[in-house]
Amino acid sequence: MALGGCGERPAPKIASYLSSPAHLLKFRRVAFVQLRDEAAHPTIARDMTEALFRALQERRLFHVEVVRRTDPACSLLPDRLEGRYTLAELAQIRKALRCDAVLFGTVNTFQPYPRMQIGLYLRLLDLKHGRLVWSVDHIWDTRDESTERRVQVYFQEQMRQGYDPVDWHFVTMSPSAFGKFVAYEIADTLPSGLPSAPRGRSAPRPFWARR
Repeated sequence: MALGGCGERPAPKIASYLSSPAHLLKFRRVAFVQLRDEAAHPTIARDMTEALFRALQERRLFHVEVVRRTDPACSLLPDRLEGRYTLAELAQIRKALRCDAVLFGTVNTFQPYPRMQIGLYLRLLDLKHGRLVWSVDHIWDTRDESTERRVQVYFQEQMRQGYDPVDWHFVTMSPSAFGKFVAYEIADTLPSGLPSAPRGRSAPRPFWARR
């Protein structure tokens, strides 16, 4: 399939929500609880957690740390992080993870063959006010024409060379590469944070944080 034009990026059609970009600046530390695996695959939750962690770091919005499911702090959390919370439960999560906000979610679909498919549910919760700040609930399927076009653009912008003769098809064939593509699109639903500054100069504030 040919791209619509040089440098043209198809708009991601991802089911996502963001309350306010400025809200993200209030977080000093976000605890990212390792994704729950409901896809019955031995490594997909771990691999997607790592890919998402790296993609979120590149947005430079807030300090994020991964909390593994084996961490003793996880035993202090409610049985399920989804749903509504009492003030006591919010305080419990905040104390256990020592953070301002918690990011959690589930890999609920994974199918590498005969086509690549990943379904993911993600929520960012403000623990001080009990507010949902950001969420993603989407299924990426290589049978979808829009997804395929976005994969091509992602390959050109982020990978480019070294994958002959399969070229961009490599992303749709490799679970690891497709997971990084999914993580990239998830992070792309967030605004960019502070860019790297030249030596001797302070980084400017993002445009949406200026008054």
